[in-house]
Amino acid sequence: MRRRIFPLAKGIIVAAAFAFPSCAPHVETIREPVAPIHKAERRPALAPKPNPDNIKAIELIGDILDGSRTPMSKKTAVETLGMIAATGNLSDAMVLKAAQALLPLLHDEDPGLRDSSVISLGQLRYMDAWQYLADALKDPSPDVRRHAAEALGKLKNRNSVGPLIGLSQDKDVNTRLGAVFALGEIKSPKSIGALIMALDDPALDVKIQAAVALGKLGDKEALPALKKHCRGKLKEAARAAIEDIENRQE
Repeated sequence: MRRRIFPLAKGIIVAAAFAFPSCAPHVETIREPVAPIHKAERRPALAPKPNPDNIKAIELIGDILDGSRTPMSKKTAVETLGMIAATGNLSDAMVLKAAQALLPLLHDEDPGLRDSSVISLGQLRYMDAWQYLADALKDPSPDVRRHAAEALGKLKNRNSVGPLIGLSQDKDVNTRLGAVFALGEIKSPKSIGALIMALDDPALDVKIQAAVALGKLGDKEALPALKKHCRGKLKEAARAAIEDIENRQE
C-alpha cells in the first residue's frame, strides 16, 4: 500500500512547489567570482629634462675656475661659454654663475683672455656687469676697449653713455667705431652731440656708423649736420638717417 501512496505524495509535493514557490527547497546559486575593480594607478609625473646648455655651462665654468688651466684653455672655455649664452637658453641662475666666473678675468694679465671675457659678458647680457665693462673701457688693449663698448651697447644701460662718449674720441679707430655703435644702440639723447662730431671722424667707417646711430635716435636736432654730408662718400648713410628721422616726425 505504501508503494502506491509514495508516488502520489511525490507528485503532490512537486505540484505544491510550482503553486507556492516560496515553499520550494532553497537552492544556493553558484556565481563565478568577480575580480575586484581597481582604480587607475596614477603614474608619477615625469621630471623635467635637464637643460643641456646649463650642464655644459657648469663644465665650462669649472674649467675657467680651475687654477691649473693654461690661459689658452681658459680662453677657449670663455669663448664657448659666450657662444652658449648667446643662444639665450641659460637659466637666470646659470647666467649669474657664469658672470661671477668671468668678471675676475677682466683683470687678468693676458689681454686675449680679458678680451674674450668682455665679449662673453656682452653675450650673457648680465645687466649688473655694466660698471665692470665701463671700467674695461680704460683697458690698455684697444681690442678690449672696443669689445667692452660693444658689450655695453648690448646691455643698453644709459649710465654708460658718459664713458662711451669719451671713448668715441679714442686714438684707435676700431675703438671709436665700437663706442659709436654702442651709443646708437643705447639711444640716449645725451649722445647726439658726440655722434654729430663723429660725422667728421677721419675714418669713413666711423662716419657711417655715426650716421646710422643718429638715424636710430631719430632726433631732428641731427638733421642739419646730416644734410651737410649728403654729398661724397657719406651721402647714402646720411640720406638713410635723414629718412629715418623724418619718418619718425610724421
